[in-house]
Amino acid sequence: MKPASKIMVVTAFWAFNFFIPLAAAKIVLQPDFQGSLLITYPNGEIAMLNPGDPIPDIPSGSSIQVFKGSFSVQTEPGDSVKVACLAHEATAAGGASAGVSCSENAGAIEAKKGTLNLVDPTGKTFSIEEGNSYPIALVAPGEAPPTFGTEPTAFPEDDQEVPVDSRSIDASPR
Repeated sequence: MKPASKIMVVTAFWAFNFFIPLAAAKIVLQPDFQGSLLITYPNGEIAMLNPGDPIPDIPSGSSIQVFKGSFSVQTEPGDSVKVACLAHEATAAGGASAGVSCSENAGAIEAKKGTLNLVDPTGKTFSIEEGNSYPIALVAPGEAPPTFGTEPTAFPEDDQEVPVDSRSIDASPR
């Protein structure tokens, strides 16, 4: 074999064993997940995944959020994934794995392997060490749920004209 051919064979072998695994690296989502998962890919594309759906390739840098359910995810060395429940987001990277369970007003993010870095809705950061979980509660026990909007304090009289908001559909030409 000529020296140039040997170099090409060695280069091809090195490229196949080094670059191909990097390109094929992905996040492993356990197939026994429950609820609906919202997967946001690094390029901004979004996919909704329900139990029984085929699990797509999930590249490093993706984000997975669960609605009324649970899932487990594993990263490979060099990969990372964000997992989310109720505006709490944790990052699993470098071979770490996470378990997430979430309902309408409570949940938990667990570090099954390695350490997770969590950011809560206020921007505080926490580390969750292997074997520990971070409980999430939307409403504190004994506290009334938040109310959205305000009730009007006065109603216009029937003969009183109410100004039309220019953004209203009533203000558009007919």
